[in-house]
Amino acid sequence: MTRPKPKKRNRRKIGARAYKNYSEEMLTLAVEMVRNKNVASYDAEKQFGIPHSTIEKRAKNLHTNKPGPRYRFTEEEELQFVKVLIVASEFGCPLTQLDFRMIVFDYLKKNNKAYIFNDNPPGDWWVKNFLIRHHDKLTVRSTQNIKKARAEKSLQDFKIYFENLKSCVEDLPATHILNYDETNVSDDPGAVKCIFRRGIKYPERTVNYSKGCISIMFSGTASGDLLAPYIVYKSENMWTRVSDFSRFFSSRVSRLLEPDFSGLLGLSRKNKIRLNFCLINKKSL
Repeated sequence: MTRPKPKKRNRRKIGARAYKNYSEEMLTLAVEMVRNKNVASYDAEKQFGIPHSTIEKRAKNLHTNKPGPRYRFTEEEELQFVKVLIVASEFGCPLTQLDFRMIVFDYLKKNNKAYIFNDNPPGDWWVKNFLIRHHDKLTVRSTQNIKKARAEKSLQDFKIYFENLKSCVEDLPATHILNYDETNVSDDPGAVKCIFRRGIKYPERTVNYSKGCISIMFSGTASGDLLAPYIVYKSENMWTRVSDFSRFFSSRVSRLLEPDFSGLLGLSRKNKIRLNFCLINKKSL
């Protein structure tokens, strides 16, 4: 049995009473003027557009708490939850909203506080309000799945790669240096939304996955020439209808494992010649 979705809150109707139509700075200024007996509360109401009862209660420190139910956790506990979410996302294993609810529920059971949510995990509305309260530190983004081997690359690996690349392209002309990168067209990207630190540039999640797709490789030379797109698809034989503006390659799998670069360079498979080319791929990192 599926759980019903939470109902959306109704917006205020046009012409309904405006419960708060002033800023906190205006209220603070009005309260200070009333406390210093510069103006009466009724005069402050006319001047600032704030009800005189609100000004009087604030001046007497009455009803200072925010309306609505109290927070279920203390400020220190919520900051610890924020820290856990940020560390998990930076480690490469971000948490979905459901994962976060289960972690909070496990925390409640270990500390004998499961009664806070009636022995149930926190609801969807609690997670949404939690993200609103900490919107300056957390955000919800769609993830980009990357392999575990790629996530383990360090700064030293990048330095070694560029040092080797420098020695490889030292005596090659610009027309013989190719920079290529491939992208996948898939019907099932498998992206989910997780909680990250606000401002993160690459929301990635380390997970092993497999999916059928068609790979399209774009390449260009260091001299500025753009080659035709190179399309790799899963098939035992080549398609009979081939476009003049692109190159095709058939493979047992629909990704670039050992592509035939002679097809990319426009050479015939029957008359292959040996060329001294330097192929640069960003994903070789």
